[in-house]
Amino acid sequence: MTKGFYRPQGQRSIEVASNLGILVPTVWELFGDKAKLARAWGEDLEISTIEGCEGQIWGLEPSFSASWRIETQESRQYESLKAIFEGNPWHHRPDLFELAVQFEFGETCKLKLSGFDLTHTGDAPLLSASSWAYTKMAMLTKFFGKEPEKCVSGTRSIEASTVIKATPDTLRSMLLHADEAVKWLADMVQIEARESGQFQIAWQRPWGNILLHGVVSEFESDRITLVAKDNPFSPASPLSLKFSFFQEGENTKLSVALDGFDVQPWASFSVLLFSEIAQVSLAGLGLIVSEQ
Repeated sequence: MTKGFYRPQGQRSIEVASNLGILVPTVWELFGDKAKLARAWGEDLEISTIEGCEGQIWGLEPSFSASWRIETQESRQYESLKAIFEGNPWHHRPDLFELAVQFEFGETCKLKLSGFDLTHTGDAPLLSASSWAYTKMAMLTKFFGKEPEKCVSGTRSIEASTVIKATPDTLRSMLLHADEAVKWLADMVQIEARESGQFQIAWQRPWGNILLHGVVSEFESDRITLVAKDNPFSPASPLSLKFSFFQEGENTKLSVALDGFDVQPWASFSVLLFSEIAQVSLAGLGLIVSEQ
C-alpha cells in the first residue's frame, strides 16, 4: 500500500420493479402459499415469512442453489422480505459484501439483488442474475394478469469507494474545480457548485464519446448528487451520480454511486464500462493525493 492509498472496493446491484397495482396483502399471501408461489415463480422457491427461518432459491445460474436466512422482515406493514445468502460466491470480499435478495411489496413490487463484484470476475454472474430477475418479475406479473411489457422495468447500479488521506473539503474541491477534476474523473467536468446548478461530464474514448448533462439535485457538505434526465443508457429512467464524503480521522472515505443502467442483459456494456471508470477514477484520485 503506497502512502495511504487503498484499492477501491464496491459492489453492483440489480433492481426490477413491476407496477402490479394490487393490494399488498395479496402479494404477501402468495409468498405464504408454497404451491401457489411455485406456479407464479416458475420453479420451487422455499421461503418463509418468519424471521430467522432458512430457505433455498434456485435459478440464479445453472445448477446453482444456496441456503439463505431472512435478515429482516416487516410483516406488520407487509413491506419487505430480505434474505442474505450464506456466503457470497460472486465477490472477492464476501466479508464486506453480502449477496442479498430483497422483495419489496406495494402497489409497485420490487425485486432487488446486491453483492456482485465490481471486478470482471463478477461480470458473468451479474448478467445471469439480471436476466433471472427480469424473467421472474415478468412471470409474477403474468400470474396477476398483467402485461410484463407494460409493467416491468429495472435498473442496475454501481457503488465504489476508497479511503484517501485528505480532508473532505480537499476532495470536494478536486471534484468541483474543473482543472482538478479532469485529472482523475473524466475528460471534461463542469459542475455548478450549488443545488439546482447545471453539470456536464464527458469521457472520450477511441470508439466514441459519452456526454452526461443535467442538474445538481443535492449539494451538501457530505454529498453531491448529479442527475442526468437524458440517460443514454436507459431512456426510461434518469442516471444519477452521487459523491459522498465521510471523514475518518485523518482520512476521508469517498464513495461514488451510479444508478440508472438498463437491467436488460443486452444493455450491459454501460455497466461494465462504468464499473471500470469508477474504479480507475478513485484509484487515480488516491494516487494524485498521495503524491502531493
